[in-house]
Amino acid sequence: MYVFIRMVGGMEYGLLIIVMDREKHIISMIYGENGTIDGQGDEWWNKWKQRTLQFTRPNLVEFVNSRDIIISNVIFKSSPFWNIHPYSNVVVRYVTILAPRDSPNTDGIDPHSSSNVCIEDSYISTGDDLVAEKSGWDEYGIVYGRPSSDITIRRVTGSSPFAGIAIGSETSGGVENVLSEHINLYNMGIGIHIKTNTGRAGYIKNITMSHVYMEEARKGIRISGDVGDHPDDKYDPNALPLVKGVTIKNVWGVKVIPWPFSELSSNQKGSCANYS
Repeated sequence: MYVFIRMVGGMEYGLLIIVMDREKHIISMIYGENGTIDGQGDEWWNKWKQRTLQFTRPNLVEFVNSRDIIISNVIFKSSPFWNIHPYSNVVVRYVTILAPRDSPNTDGIDPHSSSNVCIEDSYISTGDDLVAEKSGWDEYGIVYGRPSSDITIRRVTGSSPFAGIAIGSETSGGVENVLSEHINLYNMGIGIHIKTNTGRAGYIKNITMSHVYMEEARKGIRISGDVGDHPDDKYDPNALPLVKGVTIKNVWGVKVIPWPFSELSSNQKGSCANYS
């Protein structure tokens, strides 16, 4: 179930670096003096573009059923898919994550059904969202039912053709208690993007984003209920997500075009309350 709620076809190619223990929790550290872990993603990206892959590309680093993780002072480069996929009780600090702007799905850090995660003092420049909190995909994520919660992102700088700080769009297990602050974004697609879709169900609540500076972005802030595809046709179109308690404050934008700076969109009525 862990893999299926996230991966196309329920499977992915072998992970490049994985820390996994199904029987007990383990304590781990990835620490270096700014050494580089190179995922050599070019071949994977080309095969994806040619549609010759049967399954999802591997993440560069993934932790499964593990806790008390520290990732520090390492450069991650050219991941085939997401760069860092943490689990719970994780600190990521002083890392650099790099991928070309045209590299597909190379998210920087994706806490996915994760709790107690701190991401700080890092630089990320990739081809997809810099940091994206997720929690499962449609009916499979609903059954798995593990939310992402208690996540702090601070003092992160980066650039991407997609979002700087994102939530979703896979939020079927719920995402709550997220604080993002002191973020600097340059040459962005969207600065802040909260995204979900019909069929997701779940919730996005108690979200605070503050002291965000963005320069040159197509859109400053977007909250959307019509983003993301589905793993199959078994999703329930009446399973609507709840978005509640979103606070976005102290945001500065320079060369953010076109106007308006922010956008709230959905393809049908859902439940959205208490945002400011």
